[in-house]
Amino acid sequence: MPSVTLTLLNTSEHNRQRQFELLKEFEARNRISVEVRELQWESAWTEYSRYATYGEGPDVAQVGTTWISPLAGMNALRPFTTADLAPIGGPGVFQDSIARTGMIGGTIWAVPWLLDTRVIWYWRRALSAAGIPDIGAFENPERLTDTIARLQRAGQPTWAAPTTLTWTTLQNLASWIWAAGGDILGPNDATAVFDQPEALSALRAYFGLARYMAPNMHGLDSVGSDLLFAQRRAAVTMAGPWILDTIAEASSTPEALAGLGAAPMPGWSWVGGSSLVVWRRSLQVPAALELVRFLTGYDAQIRLARIGNLLPTRLDVLTDPSLTANPLFRALSTNAQRGRSFPPVKLWGLVETQLSQALATVWRDVLADPGADLGPILTRHLGPLARRLSTTLAA
Repeated sequence: MPSVTLTLLNTSEHNRQRQFELLKEFEARNRISVEVRELQWESAWTEYSRYATYGEGPDVAQVGTTWISPLAGMNALRPFTTADLAPIGGPGVFQDSIARTGMIGGTIWAVPWLLDTRVIWYWRRALSAAGIPDIGAFENPERLTDTIARLQRAGQPTWAAPTTLTWTTLQNLASWIWAAGGDILGPNDATAVFDQPEALSALRAYFGLARYMAPNMHGLDSVGSDLLFAQRRAAVTMAGPWILDTIAEASSTPEALAGLGAAPMPGWSWVGGSSLVVWRRSLQVPAALELVRFLTGYDAQIRLARIGNLLPTRLDVLTDPSLTANPLFRALSTNAQRGRSFPPVKLWGLVETQLSQALATVWRDVLADPGADLGPILTRHLGPLARRLSTTLAA
């Protein structure tokens, strides 16, 4: 019996069990054994870089979408042909922006598997107590700020967001920057433009929400921010589909999700997630391709989607009426379909890392004095970084 190795990135125990159920079905149906290796998201890039450098690694791997371009540039991946993907409908069956992260120079290096996006989550009871209608409460950044201000005046919980070093801040902020007409990189991805007026106006609005955050909301990482919201100690947050797991785990009652609302982000929303790649050194290519096709096919994708917190990348699953009847899934699906991904440039990892570090420093200064003028803080931390990155990108 052929055997393939598959590297998966860490997820909740609930999701993990469902993924392993699918793999057992694949083994029985195809008579191909799957050996699973698991990595933490935080350390996976280091491991994958080592695989690429030394020619080691699994046959198939789950990778973050921003990792595809550098791995392809290191000649670590086996490209997919149109014939490879024909049995699942070809590359056109996937959400466009995430599909493009795996297509570089006209070559398909990765197949989209699980999608991540951001929506505005809120507790209806808090809005109702403050006299705020759901409809239109979050239709643009200005209305969102007004809603949070009204919650504060009414004595209701307000806003939770991660304020320490995390990539989530940049992923959240991207929606605000795009809604304001700004961007992170300029034309041809050759310059950094997050210090330009449009982006800075969005940054001022986003960091300006600090004045509505209670002291117990300061210094939170992504997990802490999500938990605060799940415990209803914050009325509004931005997060991905995993928040449903966090809420369920924070409550022992089956009605944990009762009263939860979800609103699409105004304008473009950030879309990322993970894709499946086949490593160039694989000696089990036919079996590896069968596994990729199985996991990205309609049947596997819709079963994962019905879990409630894993978002599919296939458009025919994202728009399936049996799923979109659920208003929470519908908000995620709407957001995902009109989303944008970060550009698939080789140096994106450098941009993302350094910009995330700078944003964490901005949070530090803002929280030290929430009433301070945000303009000088943003200019001090982001202006020099934009100039350095522009020099690097143009080299």
